[in-house]
Amino acid sequence: NEAVDARAKKADLGESTPLTSRLCPLDSPLPLSKAATIAVGIKSFRARWLSEWATSPRFTRLSTFDNANPRTAIARMYDDLSLPQSSVLTQLRTRHIGFH
Repeated sequence: NEAVDARAKKADLGESTPLTSRLCPLDSPLPLSKAATIAVGIKSFRARWLSEWATSPRFTRLSTFDNANPRTAIARMYDDLSLPQSSVLTQLRTRHIGFH
């Protein structure tokens, strides 16, 4: 207890080590998290893939097709169908139809 009191008195008088010298490990930047590293990797991979895809001979052929979101196209296909009809269509498209 006496040693702690003596140190507390020194700190109160300003005789302790300055704060900046005690926080040396925080001078360097913190390491990136795993999620941040993965996100950066995915972003750079996507950019590289897009640039390579734009120079591909297949790009010109396939770019003639519409760029509509597949969800939109599927939603249009199912818009006018009832639930049982939608179910049968899904089963036929996925080849998971039960014939019992």
